[in-house]
Amino acid sequence: MKIAAGIVLYNPEIARLDKNIESIKTQVNEIILFNNGSKNTKQILKYLKNKNVNYILVNSDSNLGIAHALNRLCKEAMKKNYKWLLTLDQDTVVSPNLVHKYSQYVNLPNVGQLSCTYKDRNSSELKYKIDTDVKEVKECITSGTLLSLGALEKVGGFDENMFIDYVDFDLCYALRKINYKTYQISYIGMLHEIGHITPVNFFGKRIDIFNQTTFRHYYRCRNYFLFSKRYNLCKVHTMIYMQFKEWVKVLLYENNKFAKTKAMFKGMYDGLRISTDRKNYF
Repeated sequence: MKIAAGIVLYNPEIARLDKNIESIKTQVNEIILFNNGSKNTKQILKYLKNKNVNYILVNSDSNLGIAHALNRLCKEAMKKNYKWLLTLDQDTVVSPNLVHKYSQYVNLPNVGQLSCTYKDRNSSELKYKIDTDVKEVKECITSGTLLSLGALEKVGGFDENMFIDYVDFDLCYALRKINYKTYQISYIGMLHEIGHITPVNFFGKRIDIFNQTTFRHYYRCRNYFLFSKRYNLCKVHTMIYMQFKEWVKVLLYENNKFAKTKAMFKGMYDGLRISTDRKNYF
C-alpha cells in the first residue's frame, strides 16, 4: 500500500523538523511539504538539499492558512495516485511503527481517517487514550492522522474559509455527514505539542492557558461559532457562554488583554453572521 506523508511548514525550527522527517521517512513512500510563507525558506531549502529523503516541496510566498496548505498537500498526493496521506505538523515526531499499525485498519467499514493516542510535550498524560484496539470517534486532530484521499475529495477538502482553528474537527464532522468514519487505534503513535500550554490552578482545578496570539484568538472564537452552527451542536447562548469562559482566562492569565478581548468580540460577531455553507475545494 502506497502512503505519502504531508507536512505543512511555517517558520519551522530546523532541528525539530529534522526529528520529524527522520521518524517518518522510512515508513512512507514519499514526503510532501508545503512551505506556507515561512520566513526561513533559505534554511529550509539548505536543509532539504543535504537530506537523503524522497520529497516534494511546494512553496508559497505568503501564509495561505492551514486548510489551504493541507488541501495542496492532498492534491499533490492525488496527482501521484496516492490513496492515503499521513498528515503531520512540522514538529510532530511519530513512533516507529505508526504506519504499519494504521495499515492493519484501512479496511474498516467506511473509513475516512485513522487517528491514534499520543503524548503531548507539555504534559505527561496520554491524549485520547482508549480501552479497545480501535473505536469510532467523533473527532481527531490533523497531525498524525492517516486520511483517505478519496473520502476527502467527496467531502470537498478542508474548509479554507476557516483558515486555521477547528479545521480538523470540521473535517471530521463533514466526513460523518456523508457516512465516513473517523477511527482511533490504541497505539501511542507520536509525540506532539498543542501550542505553548501553561497549566494554572483555578480554585483547585487545573485549567490550560494556550497563550495564543491575538490573531489566533480571533479565529478560535470565529470558527467556534461557525463550526457549532454548521453542525447544530448547541444553542447560541451556549456558544456565548463557552467563549465567555475563554475570555475570563485571557483576563486572568494572558497579556495583551485589550487586544485579545477586541479580537474575540470581533470573532464572535463574524462567526454569528457568516454563512455556514461549506465550499468544495476539489
